[in-house]
Amino acid sequence: MIGKKKFKEFIYEYDDTRYKGKYGFIEIENPAYEYDYTQEKYLIRKPTPQERKEIIINYIIDNSGKRISINYLATTFAVSDRTIQKILKELKEENLIKIIPTFKKDGTQRFNIYKYIGKPRIKTGKELTIDLLYNPDNPYGFRDFDWEDHKFPYDGEWYSNDELEELKIKNEQKRKEFLQEKVIYKSVKLKMKYYHSIKGKDNVYTILNQYNLVKEYELLKDFNFKFYEFEIVGKIINIDSNVQVEIYCNNELIGVVKDNKYKFLGYYLRYEEDGREYSKDIDIEARLI
Repeated sequence: MIGKKKFKEFIYEYDDTRYKGKYGFIEIENPAYEYDYTQEKYLIRKPTPQERKEIIINYIIDNSGKRISINYLATTFAVSDRTIQKILKELKEENLIKIIPTFKKDGTQRFNIYKYIGKPRIKTGKELTIDLLYNPDNPYGFRDFDWEDHKFPYDGEWYSNDELEELKIKNEQKRKEFLQEKVIYKSVKLKMKYYHSIKGKDNVYTILNQYNLVKEYELLKDFNFKFYEFEIVGKIINIDSNVQVEIYCNNELIGVVKDNKYKFLGYYLRYEEDGREYSKDIDIEARLI
């Protein structure tokens, strides 16, 4: 018992977190603390209930049809399992998600699968996500202060909350700038050329056939199509709250499209037939629009 008590005291003495994963306050290790010990070791972040709900629905959209851990979400948002279950129940009642139970062979329930069934959403790069919430720079402007630090301090004449109001205004401005600075892309456009060529004695390829194809896909979900011998796949991802599209050809990543400037991509196949060397090439110009 003595050893156990000392262990608890040790943890209490050296654990600098304030809330320890409670009350909806998440605490993020401050990267600046490593170089400047006068900085706070942990950054406080607390989304509003509506922001928390928006992050969860975006998480489900990205993981639609998969198993989702209630405990993982509860730990991520520093709330109880019951709070997460309440949010999921609301989303179900709003016809945004479908909860599908799964069962073992003996009929006992295993876990639930969560599927997004709302209207398709085009990714804009300004979605509220877990990564955005945990970004130390807080580009969105989530609440990053503690009421206990700013509640009506007494300045000798009266109690004031001016400092707290300044923080609120600062975060509101960050949110406004975050939403305004993002370029909203709605789709990805691909202009493609297919070449079938034969290699001559001078090692120069002569084009036998050439075909053009233009495709455009909304940034709603991953896409794939076949263009002669080439299987083209586009995977939509968010990196640092910016929408990007990874382009694969025959299961090989050939490039990433990040903005409305044309990205030039290419892929080819070489083969021999009847002693002659042939080439099948595809050139792709891709951009977000």
